[in-house]
Amino acid sequence: MISKTLTLITITFFIAFNSLSQSVESKYLVELDSINNVIKYNPNDTNAYYFRAQLYDFNLFKPELALEDYNMVINLDPKDLDAYFYRGQVFFYDLYNNDLALDNYNKAIEINSKSAKSYKQRAYLYDELGNKELAFKDFNKVIEINPEDANAYYWRGYLHRWHFKKNELAFEDFNKSIELNPNNANAYKQRAYLNDMFENYGLAILDYNKAIELDSTDANLFYWLGYMYRFDLDNNQLALSNFNKAIELDTNDERAFKQRALINGVNSEYELAINDFNKAININPNDADLYYWRGYMYRWEFEYNKLALEDFNKAIELEPNDERSYKQRAYLYDDTEKFELALKDYNKAIRLNPTDPNLFYWRANMYYYNLNQNFKALTDLNKAIKLNPDYKQAYYTKGIIKYYALKTGGKKDFKKACDLGYEDACLELKEIKLNEYNENQD
Repeated sequence: MISKTLTLITITFFIAFNSLSQSVESKYLVELDSINNVIKYNPNDTNAYYFRAQLYDFNLFKPELALEDYNMVINLDPKDLDAYFYRGQVFFYDLYNNDLALDNYNKAIEINSKSAKSYKQRAYLYDELGNKELAFKDFNKVIEINPEDANAYYWRGYLHRWHFKKNELAFEDFNKSIELNPNNANAYKQRAYLNDMFENYGLAILDYNKAIELDSTDANLFYWLGYMYRFDLDNNQLALSNFNKAIELDTNDERAFKQRALINGVNSEYELAINDFNKAININPNDADLYYWRGYMYRWEFEYNKLALEDFNKAIELEPNDERSYKQRAYLYDDTEKFELALKDYNKAIRLNPTDPNLFYWRANMYYYNLNQNFKALTDLNKAIKLNPDYKQAYYTKGIIKYYALKTGGKKDFKKACDLGYEDACLELKEIKLNEYNENQD
């Protein structure tokens, strides 16, 4: 069999010769013509077909022609591992035929059970097909054959992390991957996620910064670094800076717009916040959370009740089991004296979240102040206090109902609220004592 080295020398000769007489032709077409000449003089040279297939596949982007040449190599030499391997690559990456790609990787492994690259490509294919267990098995085999393969550790770590939920093992694999290849931004990113989860925030920041140094175009890096600053380190200024950068790199990332909107809301930049919510909704009009937060801002910062109601309605339409939207809509209906609608929403919110003391407290207020249902109000206040024994406003309202409406006690409730630091309750107690003193004097 002719060696690849000899074939390459022959091709190089033809390229040099043809380049002199055909300088106007492109580099790759000159190479193609030279390989064609080699095949013309020796139609059984498998290496020439192999080189032409590589040229078709990687440089001229003609996978069908590459496939024909790999087929020719296999016909001439059925034990040529590389031909099966690269034919599998064409099926997998160019023609999207996973079944035929798998057949070729299997054949390559059958020819050489120590072919690390064949196991690795089959692992990628299994991962694409959703068969994580077989992908994991193949990555293990790659590492067994070639323990210096940084990519195999990276992908095995990825499976440990996201499929098997074995974070410690994932961390070990990302460490090893970085040790073998300190220029893999993705490995630093994945390790940063884990350091964040382990609450090693200083190490997470170092990993995010290193990943950004290696790949400053990855918007995800800035988003998650901003997210950590926002929720773990309570540093809105640095969070905002990172969300700005994430948006600069990816103007279609609704997550970054949402987080920036929430920070702008905290900073009382409400117009900017609404603008970001609008952009996020344009990108993803099916995210109920966006409508909830925009509605919340319309309601409490702008007092745009009509717009707030529209947003809460939309949030409920998209996510009918989110008690927050029912609660906010109940508050809005309550304030606009639509008490039946408010009661319906309070009831729904309580069914969805029966552990929220605020829901019982505000329904109790509506029962007492608007619907004249004192006993239902007291029942709700007792539930609110049971859920939150330090709910001073609930004790105060309970005192109001018992002392003024039912004429049956209430002073102990005022005292409890006062002891918890509710000033109105302290003033109420003083007023009651003064009135009682005056009455005794009479």
